[in-house]
Amino acid sequence: MLASRMIGLERRRPGQPSVVFLHGAGISSWMWRRQLEALPELDGVALDLPCHGVSINQAWESVPATAALVAGWIRANATLGRAHVVGLSLGGVVGLDLAARFPDVVDRMVTTGALGVGLPAAEAFGWLMEATTPWALRMSGRLLGLAAEDQAALGADIARIPRGFIRRAMRGVAGFRITPALLASPVPALVVAGTREYGGIKRTVARLEADWPQAEGRLVPKARHAWNWQYPDRFDEMLRRWLLDHRVADWLCMP
Repeated sequence: MLASRMIGLERRRPGQPSVVFLHGAGISSWMWRRQLEALPELDGVALDLPCHGVSINQAWESVPATAALVAGWIRANATLGRAHVVGLSLGGVVGLDLAARFPDVVDRMVTTGALGVGLPAAEAFGWLMEATTPWALRMSGRLLGLAAEDQAALGADIARIPRGFIRRAMRGVAGFRITPALLASPVPALVVAGTREYGGIKRTVARLEADWPQAEGRLVPKARHAWNWQYPDRFDEMLRRWLLDHRVADWLCMP
């Protein structure tokens, strides 16, 4: 894939430090529309990962292969060949792999809803997610009050999910582990999860808070998985504090 073809949504501000957003499984780059507007000090791009958006015809291979694609895009296109990275769910796992294997391209990082401690019965869970993800995404959009424009984009994404992709992606997420390379990464990282998320995701936050010297691990009170939709003002504030002010928002909780 040509690196430029990964661009799904952008608010380019040439010469400003770059920030790259990585979406979750089944939802393309539009999910970061609000966050791109909320950071006018940064040159912002939301990438479409393989099997999503403008990258729909790019086959999904693995978390490491996707991290390598993102690293290549940053080197070729970001200001000074480096960028802040923000990832949710699958995008958060890709972000952690970036920090472990390509720390030279990452300035500061925020991940939310990333899993790094494994998943019991991962294969069965993958089949379950394959069957329920379209319904779960639609329900999330309704419950969290997405605007009509975003509801339409969500419906289009759901209709385009390639057969078998969710199962393959969940296999990759379930297989991702916190490694010595990640714990030694020099990337300053804010690793968060909602208090209403799956326990393994919260355990990942606690492990990284305890064992990764460069990481701050925090929980978001009452937040669910896609909490950039649920609490957009707080999400934007968290990004500004970490990426621009280099500090942790004081309403975040210790894991």
